[in-house]
Amino acid sequence: MPLTILLVLVIGGIAAVAVALHMLGFSKTRKIDMAGVHAEWLRHFPDDTFDHNDSFEALVTMAGDRAVLRTDQGYGLVWSMGADTSARRLDQSRWQETRKGVDFRFDDPGAPRIAVTLHNSERHLWLSYLRKIHGS
Repeated sequence: MPLTILLVLVIGGIAAVAVALHMLGFSKTRKIDMAGVHAEWLRHFPDDTFDHNDSFEALVTMAGDRAVLRTDQGYGLVWSMGADTSARRLDQSRWQETRKGVDFRFDDPGAPRIAVTLHNSERHLWLSYLRKIHGS
């Protein structure tokens, strides 16, 4: 079989699989809510606990794609990456306010920067929470 035909078949096959997965709903972004942020954090840090004052403290963006939370071991950030989530501790992070929300900087090549887009109605709450965490 000529290489050009094989190349068209391979590229066409990969594209067909991608379209089929999208049409079946497998490309939807995972939403984070107050009920699920605890479970999402524990997927990444299973040894952490949430016993402080019998209350679970977290902020979730209105878009449902980012959340900041407090565990007994410290503060953390959870974010959606397509159909999965990722999480990092905030103890070694830096953050700065941006025009669209907040940028977190981590000393981690796997996730050096995470942008959190905030709606105007949640901006003040997030910024005051982060100032409380980092004291800045």
